Amino acid sequence: MSLVGVERGWSTAQAGHPLDVMLSKKMANPLIVVDEVCKAKSVTSTRGATHAFADALLSLLEPATAKAWNCPYFRVRFDMSHISWVLTSNTIENVPEPVRNRCQVIEITDLTVEQLQGFVTKKGAEIGLSDAAVEAVVMAIARAPAVTKRRLSLRDAVRMLERAEMLEGRPRIHQM
Repeated sequence: MSLVGVERGWSTAQAGHPLDVMLSKKMANPLIVVDEVCKAKSVTSTRGATHAFADALLSLLEPATAKAWNCPYFRVRFDMSHISWVLTSNTIENVPEPVRNRCQVIEITDLTVEQLQGFVTKKGAEIGLSDAAVEAVVMAIARAPAVTKRRLSLRDAVRMLERAEMLEGRPRIHQM
C-alpha cells in the first residue's frame, strides 16, 4: 500500500511514496528504486480483500495506465508516466512475469573471490587496519566458500572487515 497509497477513510490513509515524492519535491520525473522486488508479497485486508504489490506496480509501470493513474488517496488522476524505475532482485525467477516483461533486465554477475579480496585490501587500508588484519580477512575470503558451501557477497566482506576492525581495536587482556 505504500506504493500506491490508501484511500481516505481508512486509519492508514496516505498517498503512495512515488506520488508523495513528486508532490513534496515538485518533480514530475523522480527516480524510484524498489529494492528486492523478488520478495514483494500480497497483503490481505481485515475485510478479506487481497492486494498484490506486483499488481499495484504494474499500474505504474504500464505507460497507458501510468499516464492517467488514479490516486486512491487524493481521488485525482495523475500522470505517473515520467517516473524512472529501478527494480532490484536477488533472483529474477521470483519476479512476476508481467513485471519482468515491462522492464529491461540487466543481470549482474556475482563478485569473484579475487574481486572481494581486492575490495578488502583497498577498504582495509582506507580504514587503517594493519597489514596482518587485512591479510587475515583476505585469507578468510579465500577459504570461506569451501567452509560455508555458498558464495560470499560484498556484505560478507564488509562484515569481516568490521569484525577485524573491532578485534584489532580491543585491548589485549593477556600477552604470552
